[in-house]
This record gives sequence, structure tokens and C-alpha cells, in this order.
Amino acid sequence: METSLPSTTPADAELAELWRQHGEAPFPDSVKRNEIDGIDLVYLDSATAGLVTSEVNHRGLDRQGVAMLHQCCAELDTVVPRITDPDARAYYERLRVIARLVAARYVPEPEPEAV
Repeated sequence: METSLPSTTPADAELAELWRQHGEAPFPDSVKRNEIDGIDLVYLDSATAGLVTSEVNHRGLDRQGVAMLHQCCAELDTVVPRITDPDARAYYERLRVIARLVAARYVPEPEPEAV
């Protein structure tokens, strides 16, 4: 996975480095054809990676994409603690961190208080 994401903030630099690492990591065989709590791990990886790719390639996410990304984050929170294979757990933990970094870009700024 190539990234053209500029490293302008520490979060951007972290995202770029984690995304590079993730792209170089082999997909863990131990999770193929595996579900946790009805969550297909291969699909979760694919869906999350597609959304991150859209963000990294400067296309951004629309409302539906943001909602899907938040769903992926919730599902990653469910599955990561239950993955027993150390390599697979590391793979999905990194994906969870990446997803959270992208999702954080879509949290609305708090409205300033009226004076």
C-alpha cells in the first residue's frame, strides 16, 4: 500500500508510518475463514483498509464512509482482545490504531461557548 499522505502533524506521521507497516505485513493465515461474534475478520480488514485508503489518497470520507469507519472501529474493539494468534492480534491491533487515527479526523470540533 503506497501512501501519499503528507506528514504535517504527529498524527499524520504516525498514520503514514503505521499504514506503510500494515501494507508490508502479510495477512495472517490464522484468521482466514474465521469469525468472532459474527464478525468476519477478512471482511473487517478489507472494509477498514478501503476506508483508510480513501482517506490516505486525499479523497476523504463522506457521511456513509465515516459511519462505516466508526462501525469498523467498534468491531475492531470487539475482535482484537479475542484474537489468540500473536501475529494476527498484532496485525489487527495496528489496523485498529490506524482506523482510530482516521476516525479522529472526523470528530467535530466543539462549538465555542457563547460569551
